[in-house]
Amino acid sequence: KSEYSTHFSKEISYWKKTLSKIGDVTQEWMAVQEQWKDLSKAFAIKGFKDSIDNVAGFEDLNKRYVRIMTETTKKPTVKDSCLVDGRFDALSTLRKELAGFQGELQKALESKRKQFPRFFFLADHELITVLGGNIKDPKVQRLIKKLFVNVASILPDDLGIIEVLYTTDGEDLPLCKAVNTNIHPMEGWLAEMLEESKVSTKLLLRLARKEVILSSPDF
Repeated sequence: KSEYSTHFSKEISYWKKTLSKIGDVTQEWMAVQEQWKDLSKAFAIKGFKDSIDNVAGFEDLNKRYVRIMTETTKKPTVKDSCLVDGRFDALSTLRKELAGFQGELQKALESKRKQFPRFFFLADHELITVLGGNIKDPKVQRLIKKLFVNVASILPDDLGIIEVLYTTDGEDLPLCKAVNTNIHPMEGWLAEMLEESKVSTKLLLRLARKEVILSSPDF
């Protein structure tokens, strides 16, 4: 302890406590933010709410978190935001409640993976991005490539219909039967598209073989 600090002992004590509290609140806040971010994305997934037992509970939790963030925008400084009475306790409660919903999220993702096993190729945050995003989004397209070998992109038309797949070799694979992305959740139409790609590939190979035989009798 410096001999010169005696005069400032009260201020030093105040800032030690203040910075310690700010550190605790900030750490709790960041944990809540990460959990909330994943869950809010998950709730945008078609059919996800049906797999959650306590949807009303999450909506209430969401309102409380949004209220905190709205209040923060009015005084967007670390000190003012973290030293609000009851802020640490409110965030701690939110974190514990979010942890419960995190378990339900894991069950929901596991169910999606069982319906379309290739989803096991994606980490949880990647799967949430794919399921909750737009298929035309470049981020989603990059992740979709992990699910299919040699597929460069899967792009529905303006009506949500997929008639052709584009390969990394620069070739097109027309589907015998178009796939409608609007009828089923993503895991449903992806499974349908996978089967159609297999059928279409077999048919094209048969047609190619027949064409070779006809053009080369000695083949």
